[in-house]
Amino acid sequence: MNRFPPRIWPLSGALILLVTLAGCSSPSPLQQHSYLLRSAQPVPQVQPVVLQRVSLPDYLYGDALVVLVNDNELYRAQQHRWAEPLPQSIERYLRQRISSHLGAATLAQPVTLEVRIDELLGTLEGQLSLVASYRIEREGQAPQRGAFQQQLAQPAEGYTGLVAGHQQILDQLAAAIAADLQSAATP
Repeated sequence: MNRFPPRIWPLSGALILLVTLAGCSSPSPLQQHSYLLRSAQPVPQVQPVVLQRVSLPDYLYGDALVVLVNDNELYRAQQHRWAEPLPQSIERYLRQRISSHLGAATLAQPVTLEVRIDELLGTLEGQLSLVASYRIEREGQAPQRGAFQQQLAQPAEGYTGLVAGHQQILDQLAAAIAADLQSAATP
């Protein structure tokens, strides 16, 4: 004798089929993308410039890429991450690019440099902005201060374009610092 009425069997079969299909159609795991700040040009190591410190705002200390979604809201892209800690990566990138911009220029004496980045952001509309200041110290001279503020359009769409834009705008900062180093070295 059956305990269940005959109309329950088709319903339970449909339920089992539905659960089985739902398990098969679950979304695949999200892909993780990792990005590096890289300088493609060889770096001369002859310049006596010591990049003592690069300070960043707290929102750049995570490993996720950060995008400004509106005037006061940041989005951390959890599937798009920096491959290494961003503070060290920016410091290395700036050191390489400043040396590259200085090229064969000779500085009269060693220089200590501090950089403070107040804003480094991309937007959903494909714009990037960098607001920074820096301090150049030479022995026996008053410190020289510089300010940098720049905006540019992202060179390509997506997070790869965002990273390429970060490289471009940081390169512009490095060029400005190198120009100040050269102008101060020239009597």
